[in-house]
Amino acid sequence: MIKMSINDLIDFIRAGKWEINLESECYCQFDWRIEDSRLIETTQSDECWIGNVLYINDEAVAQEIQGEAQEQLIELCDYDDTVYPDDWDLFDILQDLNPEILDELRLSNEAINEEHRERQYKALVKWLSESGYDLYINPERGFSNEYTCILAAKDTEVDANLEPVTAKEWAGRYLNIGDAATTAYVGFALIA
Repeated sequence: MIKMSINDLIDFIRAGKWEINLESECYCQFDWRIEDSRLIETTQSDECWIGNVLYINDEAVAQEIQGEAQEQLIELCDYDDTVYPDDWDLFDILQDLNPEILDELRLSNEAINEEHRERQYKALVKWLSESGYDLYINPERGFSNEYTCILAAKDTEVDANLEPVTAKEWAGRYLNIGDAATTAYVGFALIA
């Protein structure tokens, strides 16, 4: 663990030499299949995370990873030369110096790991492209956020109101989670 003196920490904070970056990684593997007329996704999670990382003077000093407590990544030293007691950790000192830093370090519950979503999407596109199914969207009531994604056995006759789509469009629509203003109502149907 890297050491940083409290006086250096104070100087860097006062000089504005800090930043918080949203960072993520994902090495998940996705397996898609049809089981009992349902589309099933199995995920083998590996090194998948999203979090805010606090850098002070270009050094990672703390992080908050989704689902975990804030974590100190450095060892503070030289308490004797400061007004801070030696039982204060980095977060206590940051709270005293600049509480805004801790507010910004907090990760929103709505944070989405885009790397994870991209890997999930690419795996579904690949599976759809190799699946042999014809791909359709049923727009149902005509709302852009309300539809059913349909897999049909190759060359099966389907209703005229179904829209044929590419694997990329089908996967994007199926994985749609909506946004802050709109909820996605996505259904699935298999026509065998």
